[in-house]
Amino acid sequence: MAEAVRISLLLRLCMEVLRDKGPLTRRETMDEIRTRFEPTEYEAGELSNGRVRWENSLAWHTGDATTIGWIEKSRGKWALADDGAKALAAYPGDELIAELTRQYTEIRRQRTTAAEQMAGKADLVSQALALIPPGSWTSFHDLGQLVEEDPMTVANFLAHVRTENGHRVALPNGSLPGANLINMWFRGGDLDQKLTKEGVTFVDGKLSPDRRLNATDLRGLMSSTGRRAWLLGSGYDIAAGFQGAQFGVGDYALKVIGQGVLIGRIMRVDSNDTDIHWLNDDRPLFVEELDEGLRVKLRTQSPLVELTDELEAIEALLSDEPSVVQHQAASLPDIQQDRADKIMYPKEWLQNLVDLLSERKQIILYGPPGTGKTFLADKLAEQLTEPSAIKLVQFHPSFSYEDFFEGFRPTPGEDGKVTFAKRPGALRVLVDAARKKPLVPHILIIDEINRANLPKVFGELYFSLEYRERPITLMYSPDEADFTLPDNLFVIGTMNTSDRSIAQVDAAIRRRFDFVELHPQKEPVDKLLDNWLAELTKRDQVKFNKDAPEMLRRLNKRITDWDLRIGPSYLMRKEIYQSENGLERVWKHSIMPLLAEHTYGQGPDALLPFGLKALGAQQ
Repeated sequence: MAEAVRISLLLRLCMEVLRDKGPLTRRETMDEIRTRFEPTEYEAGELSNGRVRWENSLAWHTGDATTIGWIEKSRGKWALADDGAKALAAYPGDELIAELTRQYTEIRRQRTTAAEQMAGKADLVSQALALIPPGSWTSFHDLGQLVEEDPMTVANFLAHVRTENGHRVALPNGSLPGANLINMWFRGGDLDQKLTKEGVTFVDGKLSPDRRLNATDLRGLMSSTGRRAWLLGSGYDIAAGFQGAQFGVGDYALKVIGQGVLIGRIMRVDSNDTDIHWLNDDRPLFVEELDEGLRVKLRTQSPLVELTDELEAIEALLSDEPSVVQHQAASLPDIQQDRADKIMYPKEWLQNLVDLLSERKQIILYGPPGTGKTFLADKLAEQLTEPSAIKLVQFHPSFSYEDFFEGFRPTPGEDGKVTFAKRPGALRVLVDAARKKPLVPHILIIDEINRANLPKVFGELYFSLEYRERPITLMYSPDEADFTLPDNLFVIGTMNTSDRSIAQVDAAIRRRFDFVELHPQKEPVDKLLDNWLAELTKRDQVKFNKDAPEMLRRLNKRITDWDLRIGPSYLMRKEIYQSENGLERVWKHSIMPLLAEHTYGQGPDALLPFGLKALGAQQ
């Protein structure tokens, strides 16, 4: 008979822990369960993702318990709900997991049925949701009216299928949906905080009714999606330009005259004549009073710029009511305790790092080898945004502007001849993605940023790093005269100090990045190996070499050069603690060769003080 995780026992223990000591973080919950539970070898085993099997299984089932209303997950804490307490008392033994399965299966059945019923209307709902701007919301009732479907069917459909802006749908009275109607992607995700950051206000715990979009509003949004907007620069020839551009009747046209802005509608387009009806020629708008995103684009020197991304802001300017459309910068979420536990750094330290990144947009993590710079950058990015919004690129001496941003590359033509085509680089791809999702943080990780010729790689982008609101002209895209780096783009670089590279960093880069040191003898890196080993010990996975942290401390005391000291990452491999010779192997084949490079020419005895035997003999 195949082994299995005793999930019935674990679920009951989890609910009892939350009843007795909740609310707790995920890590606190698991730690407390561990004091009441002796896992089998199978249950204590690790999955391919590095998680302990019983913890992984229990986490999924607590998600199901959240869906049926037995457990509440909010603000990074887990708590037992009233219905959960009643169930714990009412269902002894295996009846508890059986009742959980029964209730969750029924909810899944309702969601699946709704998805089948919505098969012909799903695209319409998705289109409508994609148009709901930040700071606004709609209800299941409004969407039901739009597609002529029962509101509960719509609600169960959205709980079953992940859709863009699905979190902006609530009950008609402004109440957020209950756990049984929340999509698993938002389960335990503090929807109220997410909506507040987007600009929605709450009145007596409910979404403000004046930001609600009803079915009529949604139809209006969908009918206006074909319109576009254009800025006609000072050097633009209207008659000639209209023949070559893809203007349409009903498009908006903007023109800057001095410090004023005129807005008009294109009434007719043909090869012989054009007609723009200026809507505010008697009361031009002042440039400096406009929304920042629109104001930046009006500064361009290009004769023609498409402003369709600013369509809502432009239409709001023509309204009798004050504009409610504002450019909101993508905010980085606060670090929750359970997320800090996963990275194994103090929550307060990580939050300071996030605050620094939020303020400066660009930071560099620097330190000796083995201090976990790339690991931290990668894991931090995973906590701050979605996986598709993260891109990692490694710099090297031959890396160029064309690799990094854009340039012409040889491409085979249809006739067999080689032609050159403009290809986007890593940064360009991420910039374009960030513009499509302005409220989603996009993070570029540049590993070993110091290894490339930075002025050559960044080129004119140096300016944009410091002055994001100022448009520049690109080397290979001169027609894109209004290029700026989006506010929701963040850059995390890593830099190794063992080769003195930080001293050689271009002064322009120093000014544009803030630097954060990771050093094996400074907090929080100095406690990283101890904390990691303590977690491994809790799982009964440390059999040998428990003195590894002390050996590393002794080694670094003997290395007189601050920048050459060794980080803990070399010793954060589980295999080291499963074998009696594990520490000796990593010392001989990883650490000593690294030190040999820095003691080159000092004779064969130069490495003796750094060997395990010499360090172990030290008192």
